[in-house]
Amino acid sequence: MGERTLEQRILAIEDRIAIQDVISSVTMHSDMDEPEEALALYVPNAPIDYSSQFGAGSHNIPVEEHRRRIQDLLPGFEARSHKISNFQIKIEGDTATSRSNVWAVHALESEAWFAYGIYYHNLIRTPGGWKINYQRAVVVFEENKLLQERARANVVANREAAEAATSPKT
Repeated sequence: MGERTLEQRILAIEDRIAIQDVISSVTMHSDMDEPEEALALYVPNAPIDYSSQFGAGSHNIPVEEHRRRIQDLLPGFEARSHKISNFQIKIEGDTATSRSNVWAVHALESEAWFAYGIYYHNLIRTPGGWKINYQRAVVVFEENKLLQERARANVVANREAAEAATSPKT
């Protein structure tokens, strides 16, 4: 294969940056409690595998179901932050694969659930830009995972309080 032209090299750099932006934006939208914006970065029904984190029932479920499930957990934390680094991206035409490190902190009442792992993504180029069509998270290390149950309880309590506040008084 011959040398690539300057235009081809620039397009490859643009693709790489766009892919990193899509992957990073998913976690930023999740951290900022913007689930619809996060979901828009996937193709419909993209399989998500978080079985390493949440068990066998989280293996290759549609992204819409995964996003619904984490809405029963993530808003229960006071703050969240995901940092993604060390991207290894391979682009072949209109498809791409990515592997990256992820470090997540979920804060609640002066405590934190820490998780470190590896993200695996497959992406496709669409008319609207790069979209994720597969995502897998593999947990390598985590600390204070039990904080998840308190976060889930917060979500339930907040929903009940919101329903009580909007219910007509009899």
